[in-house]
Amino acid sequence: SMADMAGLAIRGALHTSASKPEDPPVATFEAQIGSLRANESKDVTAPASTKLRAYELPDWQFLRASFRITE
Repeated sequence: SMADMAGLAIRGALHTSASKPEDPPVATFEAQIGSLRANESKDVTAPASTKLRAYELPDWQFLRASFRITE
């Protein structure tokens, strides 16, 4: 953004590359980003919630992420 943004939070979901729009996500997560100045970016790490076991998770190249700004 060309403007400063304060108090950002996101909700994200991971879907497989072969999933249909109505399929549930493989995992979900929420992260507090905080404030960003104009044209700034931040690395964010957040724990993901999933019902799958570690060996059931698809490899990273078969996942796609979607994000929604919640704050």
